[in-house]
Amino acid sequence: MKKYLFTVLICIISFNIARSQWEFQYFDLKLGITHHALSKQPDSLNNFFLKTPDGQMRLSPSEKYFDYVPGINAGLHFHIDFQNDKGGFIIGAEYFNMGISSKYEFINEDYNIDYSLTSTKRIHGMGLPIYIKFGDEIFDRQMYGFAGMQYNINISLQTVEQVNWLTEKRSIWVKNNEFLKNNKVFFIGFNYMFFNIELDYMSANFLNPNHLVNVGSTDTPVNVSPYKVQPKSLLFMKTSINLPLSSWTTRKNHKLHRLIKRLF
Repeated sequence: MKKYLFTVLICIISFNIARSQWEFQYFDLKLGITHHALSKQPDSLNNFFLKTPDGQMRLSPSEKYFDYVPGINAGLHFHIDFQNDKGGFIIGAEYFNMGISSKYEFINEDYNIDYSLTSTKRIHGMGLPIYIKFGDEIFDRQMYGFAGMQYNINISLQTVEQVNWLTEKRSIWVKNNEFLKNNKVFFIGFNYMFFNIELDYMSANFLNPNHLVNVGSTDTPVNVSPYKVQPKSLLFMKTSINLPLSSWTTRKNHKLHRLIKRLF
């Protein structure tokens, strides 16, 4: 509880500083949903077997799978607008939670056999974005386009698996060597008042392509790299609510403006 109160206090102090000292420099808070879908499914892996009620079955990626995976993003950003109010820079820090999903299956219609495994891999981490924004009367209208880059620090990876003959899911927090410690994201987007939409291009998948798994035995190991068959790059879309911590926001709400005037 103390941690959350401290965070709120820092935000209020930052708001007060930005409001009282600067006209074209201010913070914002962003909270939104990350969307991922229609990604290329992994290539086939010869050594991918699954233990089923009918024994070991070799699985192949499904060609008919809609791989939508929602996530969460939240961040604090600092805006530095040009004096002509037609452009500026933004830096910040963001928490992200995003993922990809794949389906593998074994189907034999002659023997009425249909087994499948759905695997969702979700990465958690912190991002450090820096980008430029451009528009006309940016501060007054809060309508602008933007483009930039984000350096991601990946912290943990969660795998959720489900087979089609069982109802419960299996969740695993995987080892650190299964994902890259960092990667880069390039993005473009558009902001209108409190609403923000962004398209992200992740140039390198967060899964470690050099990770090895022994599918043989201790005496006769057979090492494979399961993540080498994953898509090399990924696309994500973010839809967010963007709250400027500036006089622009208080002007949009008279009651909030009176409250802030009373507090500060």
